[in-house]
This record gives sequence, C-alpha cells and structure tokens, in this order.
Amino acid sequence: DDIKTEPAATPAGPFSVDDRVEARWKSDHGGWYRGKITKVNSDGTYAVQFDDGDFEPSEPLDWMMAELPLKVGDLVDGKWKRSNSAWYSGKITQLNSDGTYALAFDDGDFEPSEPLDWIRRSPLFTKPAQPTVDEPTVPAANDAKSCSGREVTVKRMDPNGLDGHGWGMNLQFMCGDSKVHIGNSRGSQTQSTVVDTPMFANDCAARIDKSNWLGGYGYGDYFDIVMGDCIDSEAQAQCRRQVTATRGDAPHGWGMRLEFECSGKVVHVGSSHGRSKSATTTFKLDGDDCPSRVDKSNWRGGHTYGDWFSVDVGPCVGAALGDAVEYDHEDKPKLGSEPKLGKKTEASANTWKLW
Repeated sequence: DDIKTEPAATPAGPFSVDDRVEARWKSDHGGWYRGKITKVNSDGTYAVQFDDGDFEPSEPLDWMMAELPLKVGDLVDGKWKRSNSAWYSGKITQLNSDGTYALAFDDGDFEPSEPLDWIRRSPLFTKPAQPTVDEPTVPAANDAKSCSGREVTVKRMDPNGLDGHGWGMNLQFMCGDSKVHIGNSRGSQTQSTVVDTPMFANDCAARIDKSNWLGGYGYGDYFDIVMGDCIDSEAQAQCRRQVTATRGDAPHGWGMRLEFECSGKVVHVGSSHGRSKSATTTFKLDGDDCPSRVDKSNWRGGHTYGDWFSVDVGPCVGAALGDAVEYDHEDKPKLGSEPKLGKKTEASANTWKLW
C-alpha cells in the first residue's frame, strides 16, 4: 500500500496571514518598515510584503512586531520635504487631524505635516516585550491616572539656547485641556511650573515650538517637555515661588535691605515703601522651606532693628514677574544679517533600506 505522508504543520506563532506588522529590513538593527504577512513558513519565519513594494520571504520573528500607532514623543526617521531621498532622525511632536504628523528633526528643522508614508520608526526603537499570562503588562500608577498637581518642566534645546541664557517670550502652551504657563527665563535653560488642573502624564507634547505654543511668536526656539509624577499637594512641589514679607511691628514700610534664607538659599526682598513686598525666587523651593517669621535673629546683614516680618510663600510661578516686558528676545536677527544655510545631517544607522 502507498504510505500517506501528512503535510508538515505550520508552527503556531503570534502572526497570521494578512496581519499588519512592522519589521526590520535585512538586519536586527535596520530600520522598521510597515507591511503585511503573506505567508507563515514552516521554519517559523514569515513572508512580509512591505508597503513600499519590497518583499522579504523569510523574516525572523525577532525582527518583527505588530504594527503600532505612532504617538507624540516617538523617535522616528522622516523624509525632508517629502523628497524621495535620505532619512533624517527626529521626533513626533503632534498628531494632526488629517492623519499627518508634526515632526521635529534633530538638526533643528521642522515639518508640520509629514505623511505616514514618509515616516518610519527609528532603528533605535526596541520592540516591546510580549506580556505573558503570569506577567500582565500594568501601566505605571502615575501614568494611568489623571491628577491635579503635576510639575511640567521645559528645557530649551535649540542651538541658540544651549548656552543657558534663557528666553524672553511669555511661553505658554496646552497640555490636553490644561493651559500651562511657563513664562520667560533669565539665565536658565530650564524652567518648571506646577499645573493644578487634572492632567495625564502623556497630555503634553514632547516638544514645544512655534507650531504649538500660544501667542503666535515666530521665534526659532524649541523646548523639550518633561512631565513629573502626581504630587499630593501643590505646596509640596519644588518650583519657583513668590515670597512675600509683611511687616508686623508697624503699619508702614522699612528702609533696610531685607534678605533671609529659605532652605539655605537667599531671598532678596530689599526695602519697601509699603507694609508688604514680594520677590520671586530664582531657585526652586516648596511651600514649607521659608521661616514663617523673620527678624534680627534670622535675617542677613547683621541689622539690629526691632522690625519683624511674617513670611508667606505663594504658589508656583513660571518666571520672574515683569521679566517678559523688560527682557528683549535674544534670537531676533541682527540688522543686516542673513540667515545661515546649513546642510542637513542624515540619520545614522548601520543598515539602510535602499529606494
């Protein structure tokens, strides 16, 4: 009798024919490209038809993952001005309603509406670990909930801001439904504030620039954004604050230069014609860092007057009051200057897909 031979069983795997995937091209460190499974091979590899027309008959599972939506903050490579040329590294800063993406390139250029066809996930991206039945993926507590009292920190990252001189505009932007007021910064590349309206950890764009800040400024500054964890109360946040001294021994002002320490750092209030005077700190402190009373026992300067002051520490502020008016923006072009034209630097990777 003839012996029947059963066909080899196709190994069970996470993907089936027609599944959408992202797969590396010809290497375990190549770029990620979108495509579709066309065959499940008996050796555990997959045939992948890429969206750009290329085909890989035996893609190993380690070089594949299920297609993931792009989100703000993802590291990607994009084509410059939708040209059919080299890839350049950057970061997603906004998801547009028309299906395009705002992309900030690492060399400082910006594309407000990059189509998906001209974006690929960065070769630096590592595919997420596959959850098991015993070890389900659980989001971090602070990322999974909305809370009031998150610290939002901006750091100026464009070339003109890397020397730490700050910025002059009144920086404001939206994070979800919350308006974040950072203000300006004199002499600091980084500025923080605490937002007291409900926010999720991913509500802010990863980068803020003229495409998404408020106020219509046309400057070339751009900022990276870091969202802090939830805090129990605004008073516990480390941030710049307004400190107010009110004279308690007399209903009028004072002539001495009032200075005292809050958590080891000096607050300069100065003299005042009125009974109260405020100063905004240039350093971070929480609501309990200042003494509640200041007199000759704890002010600086050795004055022996009988004055005494009650001290109130206010909520977090974005920048020194009045600076936005007094401090002109430092990135306005000088008279007679011409913009410098620079050559873009291509994104680095060991293996590139040829077009």
